[in-house]
Amino acid sequence: MIPELQGQLGEQMGDMERNNNSINNGGGAPDDAVNLLDNDGNRDGNSINIQHVAGVIEQQEIARLRKLIFRATKGKSYMYIQEYPNDAEDDEIQKPKRSVFIIVFWDGNHIRDRIQRICDTFQPQGQRIELPEIRQIPAKIEEVKEAITTARSVYVETKQSLREVLLKFDKIDADGVDKTSSTIYIYKMFLAKEKALYKTLNTMKSQNQQYIGYYWAPIEEENKIKQALQDYTACKISAYDNHSIPRPTYFKINEFTYVFQSIVDTYGVPAYLEANPALITIVTFPYFFGMMFGDMGHGSLFFMLGLVLVLFNDSLKSNPAFKDALQIRYLVLMMGFFATYCGLVYNEFFAIQTDIFGSCYNMRDR
Repeated sequence: MIPELQGQLGEQMGDMERNNNSINNGGGAPDDAVNLLDNDGNRDGNSINIQHVAGVIEQQEIARLRKLIFRATKGKSYMYIQEYPNDAEDDEIQKPKRSVFIIVFWDGNHIRDRIQRICDTFQPQGQRIELPEIRQIPAKIEEVKEAITTARSVYVETKQSLREVLLKFDKIDADGVDKTSSTIYIYKMFLAKEKALYKTLNTMKSQNQQYIGYYWAPIEEENKIKQALQDYTACKISAYDNHSIPRPTYFKINEFTYVFQSIVDTYGVPAYLEANPALITIVTFPYFFGMMFGDMGHGSLFFMLGLVLVLFNDSLKSNPAFKDALQIRYLVLMMGFFATYCGLVYNEFFAIQTDIFGSCYNMRDR
């Protein structure tokens, strides 16, 4: 990197110094100035001191940095960009691609301060760094490599230690317990139960070291609830009708009526003791679909698809990909049936007119 800068800038700046006697008007270079020509800091007896600013920046920000530096220095700078190579060990972590940049200029400290402020605006994605002197670069590189190696070894050892600790913690050694069980999973289930318990308690009212709560339940489920709570002597259940709270709506549904009830609920849930339109929707919805989609060919394909989902429900429900399709299998079956029926009425087979049953009209006479 540095030899390339020497070749590109050395001759140009040497000519400028010989013509103008000195690029810095004879002034001394600052403490952090870097001589990029050679180790002795001179060429043909003339000294050229060049200041620099270096750092790391994301590749997508390079174009913006170039424009800002060009405007700030009015073209009196050179910017060197080199892509930063990523190690193979870091491929598992998706990181943005970065590049190393070195900005070389020769127009005083006020330009340097301006460039540093511009580079600092790209943080935290970018980072400005201080380059050592040329003689110290090889030693600095070795020092950085050694630090990286040490950090990686500490990372691997720490990762392995954490893995061993977690495996040891996750292992169950108690007698009479399934050895394949996970301690972490058991704690997770325990916390979920505790969370559900306190969530329910928060909905109750505390009075004299007792919790009073109200809930709605179907009358036919009353005996099941009492049997489930009969082992808890401190729990008492009694009916309470002296209230003005609107009663919720409850409909018993099964696998067949589930999808039709869902269609009705999208338009609105009936109030308590109101008629449920889902009973009529079971017939009207597939029939109106068949009237619009009446075709013997397409309808039969739809019907066969629903029939397969119904007949092979037990074997397909183990596959998560068919979860949503199996919930509407009866709807697909009925829509296919009515589409096929209306297709027979329309005498259409894959949008081709047919004459299976004939017609009561004389189509030849006009």
